[in-house]
Amino acid sequence: MKWAEWKTADPEPPALKRASPAGRALVALAKRLGPHPGATTGIYQALGREKLLLTGRFAERVTTKGFAGMKATAPVLEYSGYGPGVSLALELGCRGPFWTLEADELAGGAALQQACTDLKLGRCARALVCSCGVDATATLLVLDEAPPLTITWSAQRNDLEPGDLHGLKALGALLERGSGAVQCRTPDGRGLTVALQAIS
Repeated sequence: MKWAEWKTADPEPPALKRASPAGRALVALAKRLGPHPGATTGIYQALGREKLLLTGRFAERVTTKGFAGMKATAPVLEYSGYGPGVSLALELGCRGPFWTLEADELAGGAALQQACTDLKLGRCARALVCSCGVDATATLLVLDEAPPLTITWSAQRNDLEPGDLHGLKALGALLERGSGAVQCRTPDGRGLTVALQAIS
């Protein structure tokens, strides 16, 4: 397992045709942690309220500039919450499963759970689990096998730091430690616990 993140303090991600700043950051991280076997690589994108913010930006742009003032790919690749994952799939030639897991603040655990399921079932040989902010921020986990995780949809506390979009930074640190648990609890009371058992 490898993971990396692109923060707002980092330099501008490399230029990439048909991509938002977050999509460019995600592709830069993937290339840093690659190469990847495109035909057998699955993409698992955690998505939450950033989808609404991007949709608002799109509506504002259309209202002020009109559709004629936009690139043809902009609605999906630049203003859609799905855009960063789609940009990653196009750039790397990924042909494995493509999932977007929408569960505000808990989507990282849901995406990791689906990636592990597909790895165990042989649907992919590598899983790229990602989350992206509305600007040039991104976190990427790269899994070549499913770790022994237990995921429970409840939690007593919130272990996530501010700015850890969908908890992928905390989940990456958990996978590096090899054992322990991460609990994610939202302000409205929903929760998710991801526990990792050390293999003896």
